[in-house]
Amino acid sequence: MKYLNGPEQETLKVLSVPRFWNRDIFNSLIEIFKTGYSLTAFSELKRFSFVQETEGKMLLHPLMRDGLQDYQDQEVRKEVHSFMCDYYTNQLNSIDIKAITPEHELALTEAFYHAKESLETKDLFSWFIDISDPFNRAALWQLIFPMYEELLQVLEKEPEIGHEHLGVATTLNNLAVLYKNMGAYEKALPLYQRALDICEKVLGPEHPYVATTLNNLAELYRSMELTKKHSHFIKGHLTFVKRCWDLNIQMLQQH
Repeated sequence: MKYLNGPEQETLKVLSVPRFWNRDIFNSLIEIFKTGYSLTAFSELKRFSFVQETEGKMLLHPLMRDGLQDYQDQEVRKEVHSFMCDYYTNQLNSIDIKAITPEHELALTEAFYHAKESLETKDLFSWFIDISDPFNRAALWQLIFPMYEELLQVLEKEPEIGHEHLGVATTLNNLAVLYKNMGAYEKALPLYQRALDICEKVLGPEHPYVATTLNNLAELYRSMELTKKHSHFIKGHLTFVKRCWDLNIQMLQQH
């Protein structure tokens, strides 16, 4: 750090927040955070041995990146994360599920990385449900299911949310759907069951969302029956079909 002048230090601190940057990101960050570095000096960053270039992207050596972040004001760091989250989220607005490109997939991955550092947990949950929906509908399940798993961990670690919150139930349900779509039925099953337990405990056994979760679980059992490998789940399927039927009848009678 002692070999860097003031503008270089402040610029590299800001650039240490994104995992990589290109000229557009560089220009935006320098202008917004006013580091004092010249916008025309983009290429001069390459003279530093700890700045690497790969496939048109610039990135810092991990050790240097960590060191710069240790010196960075935490509020500024969060503001940079927030800007980068918006930067990538804007690339995903009104996305056509039939025209999703690798660049869109990268934007989602980077937006999620920055959202975790800049959004409150409840806001992160709502944001991710919305932003990941086009990728779900485009059957890009392998892309989004690790993010759902990480989101679940974030929710459960939040003291104000914990393990028995409807946000957790929704995340469990959505993650179970992804596993089911990928044919990983045995991974989906305990997630559906956990989601059902939470919904029944929080909403009561006759709530419509409980009926939806029961239907999802019954459909999973039906899918499992269709393979010889899972034929031993027939009894469980029949049990949940009966519960779904009884609950739906009760709801119709109430109306």
